[in-house]
Amino acid sequence: MMSQVYTQGDLYPDLHVPSLAVRPGSVVVILGDAPSLAAFMELASLLTVPRSGVVAVGGVDTTSLSTRERTRLRAGHLGLVFANSALDLAADVADNIARPLAFVGASRLERRNAAHAILESSGFDAWLTYPAADLGLPERRLVALFRALVTMPRVLFLERSFDDLDGAVARQFAEVVRRHVAARGAVIVLAANEDDVPLAIDEWFEIVSGTLRRRREGLRAAAEPLQISSAGGVAGQCHLEVAAIEIRLLAEASVIIDGRTERLRPRHADLVAMLAQNPDGVNGERLHADVFGDAASMSTLRAELTRLRSVLPIERRPYRIAIDFRADFLRVLDAARIGNVDTVVALYRGPLLPNSSAPGVVSLRETLEATVRRAVLEHGEARHVIRVAEVLGDDLELWEAASQRLAPDDPRAPYVSARIDVIRRQWSVPEDGSSAGFRWS
Repeated sequence: MMSQVYTQGDLYPDLHVPSLAVRPGSVVVILGDAPSLAAFMELASLLTVPRSGVVAVGGVDTTSLSTRERTRLRAGHLGLVFANSALDLAADVADNIARPLAFVGASRLERRNAAHAILESSGFDAWLTYPAADLGLPERRLVALFRALVTMPRVLFLERSFDDLDGAVARQFAEVVRRHVAARGAVIVLAANEDDVPLAIDEWFEIVSGTLRRRREGLRAAAEPLQISSAGGVAGQCHLEVAAIEIRLLAEASVIIDGRTERLRPRHADLVAMLAQNPDGVNGERLHADVFGDAASMSTLRAELTRLRSVLPIERRPYRIAIDFRADFLRVLDAARIGNVDTVVALYRGPLLPNSSAPGVVSLRETLEATVRRAVLEHGEARHVIRVAEVLGDDLELWEAASQRLAPDDPRAPYVSARIDVIRRQWSVPEDGSSAGFRWS
């Protein structure tokens, strides 16, 4: 969120951002001259502090944060690709891509694995150990994009990213961006100095005489000032909201709003899970079936939604969460889609609402668990498999897979073998290799 933000020209011109409103999953283009675009990008991406006004991310006023705190916030929520995005030419491609993860505490192995996952999912896994110095300018731009996406940001800023690209590389770049929008519901903010952008655009804005304005469709010269109100009805609010609320439904049931944790009642947790699964909205009949099945009337659904609105805003027709959010179970699925096993395992803290019998939750819980199991069984290291086996309990297939990945002298081998022996004794499973697919549920 940016509210009546002004900058004072130093390296860049003065800039006034009165209002801006974008939806998750939308692509927004800001047109203007290069100096004005640079000023906007540095301001919106927290690289500079405004002379006046408020720049907030997830309810946090970043203007009061230290440089280190802004850096950590940016690394966790925002992706940046500047026109002059420089790589460390003394390092290889993987180290360049993984650099933002150092700011959020990831180990070197975790960073390399994440870089490999994003390259592999985009069809560039052969680049992993290429020296960055051996790449041409277009290829370096792609590496800068992968570096911006490695933290799975909610907002991706691209500055004149297509100016120097043409042909196959431009198409590849655009396709990677499109996939990120689809997978994350992310906002793409593209600063450009011409109209030729190879993406489907939802909103056009211009910087005219130092002020950000909405562009009239097809009339570049005639721009009108933005007049968009915030949810509270106060004009002059700029919404680049990043995870206004955090939804946690794995092994717990809570939402975090403005740093405050609100515990969810079981039925409310079911509703939040189904609403989060359908960010674009769901009709009443479908929501009722997913949460209540045949066990209650539509009036019961409406009553529960009314009570839930005391915790978070919910719109009607269709029903949807009326504020940007992040959900732990959706982040697990997002990470699995791009093959990031490290993130899958780190985020999967337990089954989705394990005590819920709501039909939609049961189906989603089974899908999530199956996705996590397959991710670690097919692509995980021993540590990944052990971690998920511990979360899921007596899943013999997982414990045997962990054993197969360990060397005989690995210090974890006795622990894994003991777990296998206990499960076999409890459930009388023969030691003839027929346990594949056996698990206690």
